[in-house]
Amino acid sequence: MIIVSFQTDEPEARAYAIHDRGYTEIAIEVIPDRLDWLAPLRRWSTAYAGRWPAQSPLWQPVVAGFSTTNEDLEDDPLIDTFEPPRRAVIGILGGMGPLATADLYRKIIELTPADRDQSHIPVIIYADPRVPDRTDALLHGGESPIPWLVRGARALDALGADFIVVPCNTAHAFLDEVQPRVEPPILSMIDAAADEIRLDWPDAEIVGLLATSGTISAEIYQQALLARGIDAIVPDDDIQERCVMAAIRAVKAGRSVDEATALLVEAAEHLADRGAEVLLAACTEIPVALQQPNIETPLVDATLALARAAVQTALHLDGSAQWETSTTGWGLPDNAG
Repeated sequence: MIIVSFQTDEPEARAYAIHDRGYTEIAIEVIPDRLDWLAPLRRWSTAYAGRWPAQSPLWQPVVAGFSTTNEDLEDDPLIDTFEPPRRAVIGILGGMGPLATADLYRKIIELTPADRDQSHIPVIIYADPRVPDRTDALLHGGESPIPWLVRGARALDALGADFIVVPCNTAHAFLDEVQPRVEPPILSMIDAAADEIRLDWPDAEIVGLLATSGTISAEIYQQALLARGIDAIVPDDDIQERCVMAAIRAVKAGRSVDEATALLVEAAEHLADRGAEVLLAACTEIPVALQQPNIETPLVDATLALARAAVQTALHLDGSAQWETSTTGWGLPDNAG
């Protein structure tokens, strides 16, 4: 643990080891230049110090920080020789948004055939909500999310992810620029959802698309569905902005799900009235607020389709005798996207 003291003119960063008998100071460093960002806290911390009980082990004003590494620690054979059993590891490149990331992880868990903790698939989640708005980048020339996506994907690679899934439909418009820059393959949510529609509704000719304006503009779903012989229709401009985008923003803001549900039901009925035989929830915030019981028209959840593809891919890798060689070059099933 690190605490930062403002008792002296120059802030001191002190590192402590916490144990059952209290704590031991293991390092101290005066680094005023690196702590300039803490300056606004000094007045508040000094004023607040008088309220802290004198017997408290952390009796001086503190700001929590990251732990330091004690260079004097000896090698630990128990850890240095540890090697977990080989299992496929799913990497989730998330944070776009946080609830959508949690929704995908929950669905992966629910779809995994497991009878105990150890039977579940290892998953690494990299969730960075600072990724620039994907719709703004597509429609208005906003900051590109590509460097952020590459950074996150490389972090997942370094942590051992065998393949990556991205629970953000709009981000898929940028993945052609991301995949060449990273090693693990990225499963396509677009292909997973389009394949599921073609498999489960083989006679469907028209799909209604519930998605962000950015996803609609990029036409990633329209192209994927058309390649499978399916036409896609989208809401008119008023419904898209007043209902779909408003509902997505409500979920991202953590407002009432009921508010978002009512808006999405209106948009879904609008598409059904125009001939949609199947509806596709093609934004990861939408399944948080809209499920099949809310509407009569069949609803395909793109997040669920991606979760299913991820589980199938991981199980395929675990059942394969060869990790590095396969018909696809990655040990992925041919329909994994």
